[in-house]
Amino acid sequence: MDASSYFYELCYPTSQTLLLAIFGLLLWIRRWRRTGIAFLAAGLFWLVACATPAFTTWLGEGLERQYPPRSVASYPQADAIVVIGGDSLLDEPQDWSDEEGPMATTRVGFGYLLYKAGKAPVILLSAGSGGAQRMANMLEQQGVPPSVLRIEARSNSTYENALYASQLLAKANLRKILLVTSPMHMLRATASFRKQGLQVIPAPARLPRSADSAPASGAWWPQRSTLWLSHHILHEYIGLWVYKLSGKA
Repeated sequence: MDASSYFYELCYPTSQTLLLAIFGLLLWIRRWRRTGIAFLAAGLFWLVACATPAFTTWLGEGLERQYPPRSVASYPQADAIVVIGGDSLLDEPQDWSDEEGPMATTRVGFGYLLYKAGKAPVILLSAGSGGAQRMANMLEQQGVPPSVLRIEARSNSTYENALYASQLLAKANLRKILLVTSPMHMLRATASFRKQGLQVIPAPARLPRSADSAPASGAWWPQRSTLWLSHHILHEYIGLWVYKLSGKA
């Protein structure tokens, strides 16, 4: 397991709780019992909080409110639209032209809407493991000319998205970009692309209607499924902190 895999594992609330519990037990064994109990209690509290929908919603909004989604018409002209891969693609056929529809909540779908609105003449797709090519195929099926598309298929992280995409953009003398990714990912992505010297206009995909607010019923009742969402949110917070410390953002 490489360093990035260890980092990814540490973003799980269960892993963080386990570390706090281990540290608490070590303190208990060394007879620092009050401090040990405090760490054990903190671990349990953190696990319960990360499983609570209301807390997780608040935590996620801390990322999303930085660059909230807005209408396609409100964005200015740019040299290129850069779409970062990573979200789940919808299986069923959808209306790509509907700004309020499901496709607008995907990165590739919102990038398509920006292109159709004439916001930029070029779309650069950045994703590894075949993700960029899959997005290109989808856009071509919607009538986007292949000559418009640029593919960056080497990246395996947000930093590499920014690094390799900026190299392709520099060759074509394209500096002002509309950056498309999920609202939760936008803060780290924007910082990474700006670090590469690009003029970045954040253009997050639309939020799903179900994500607008947490349900009132059961919002304060811990749920196991909420831990997975907490993991993704914590991955963004910790990732941004690590990127800034290492000079990547």
